[in-house]
Amino acid sequence: MRRKPYHHGNLPVALVAVAKRLIAERGIDGFTLREVARRVGVTHVAAYRHYTDRRALLAAVAEHGFHQLRRRIEATRRKTLASLEPQLRAILRAYLRFCWDEPALTAVMFGPRLSRRGEFPELEAAVTSSLGIIVETIAALAPAQALRRRSARDLGLALWTFVHGFATLSHDKTAYPSARRAARAFDDMLTPTLLGMFGRRTPRR
Repeated sequence: MRRKPYHHGNLPVALVAVAKRLIAERGIDGFTLREVARRVGVTHVAAYRHYTDRRALLAAVAEHGFHQLRRRIEATRRKTLASLEPQLRAILRAYLRFCWDEPALTAVMFGPRLSRRGEFPELEAAVTSSLGIIVETIAALAPAQALRRRSARDLGLALWTFVHGFATLSHDKTAYPSARRAARAFDDMLTPTLLGMFGRRTPRR
């Protein structure tokens, strides 16, 4: 069958979009760069001009995911009261929802295949930009006594670990048979976590 020439749009963006679809259908290992090029309608040589190998394309998919995550978080924050706990709740809930909505993309973003430091600087910048929102919020809004005990970065990493761990475990249908139950459990855990981290005790029942 004769390949249709690719005449429209931005080829790197098109390659990322097709790769993302194939990952959602088959998993991270379920595609090749040649197949992505064929789906887009270009030769593999044209694809290699933008991405030197499959890992480079995966890095571009992950970078796209982190930009998407930042936009999701920022949109939620803009609708939220500008004080510490409401802002952090909004950020962490947006993160959790993103992981639920985009499980295949999340697997690429946090996968071990892209962990060589310095290899993909654009991806590293996107990671810092999106996850740094947690640290920025803590630095700007946390009470002084909380930041005397631990840095904003350490507190941000602790919260990131908490929400990412919950996002991973919440896919277990035995523990959380519905998204509603998982969301309720997350809120139940989040309240004492935030109260404990920022210098207030959990109120007695």
